[in-house]
Amino acid sequence: MRQISRTIKVSHLTVSLALTRLSAVPQPDNNQPRLGERKDLPVTDEEIVRRYQAGATITELAELCGTKAHHTIRQRLHDHGVTEIRSGLTPGWNKAELPEQEIIDAYRAGDTTTALGRRYDVDRVTIRSLLLRAGVPLRKTGRAALTPAQQEEVIALYQQGVSERDIGAKFGVSRTPVQKLLEDRGVQRRHSRRKDDLPTAKIVQRLEAGETTAALAREYGVGRATITRRAQEYKEQQESS
Repeated sequence: MRQISRTIKVSHLTVSLALTRLSAVPQPDNNQPRLGERKDLPVTDEEIVRRYQAGATITELAELCGTKAHHTIRQRLHDHGVTEIRSGLTPGWNKAELPEQEIIDAYRAGDTTTALGRRYDVDRVTIRSLLLRAGVPLRKTGRAALTPAQQEEVIALYQQGVSERDIGAKFGVSRTPVQKLLEDRGVQRRHSRRKDDLPTAKIVQRLEAGETTAALAREYGVGRATITRRAQEYKEQQESS
């Protein structure tokens, strides 16, 4: 250190302080992708392109790949020559061409904005905006939207084995008011399936056949991240064996 201070003609204390500051600088994590590097996905680029051209949406492909970054999927498609990226609508749909009266009639008949969004492959906000522009009064959401008869049906469906999420989708409410209703009525709740009981091999086969992580997560009572992680772990085990 003294040799350094003599060479650059500064005090020994100055060199010592400079070295201390340098040692406090965080070092880069070599395990993290560097800027410009491609993140590994559990699905090949060719499979992403094939499914997209077959009609899968960017959202569905992102779920399949276990990522929330839509731009990652868009970039993979662009890299393989797919330059006409759909805006999230079903192939052939243009937002201005959505069947307004058909959507209004379905909503008035009891369909939820979420269900209509899935049917036409648009966000539920798009459906809500369409209804509001047409002057259609929107129904209440949450537990307040359930009539006494519907509350009894919720309990009956749950006791028959239907999941809380599916019950909520049927009545146009989230999972939370369904859970609250069941708790208030003293209904014995089912426990989610243990993660180590998941049929991982079967799940991987179904993912490769085109089913989404969201659908499988609902079926097995776990989160989408759990499905993605277990599928990735299974593939890594198969490759190493």
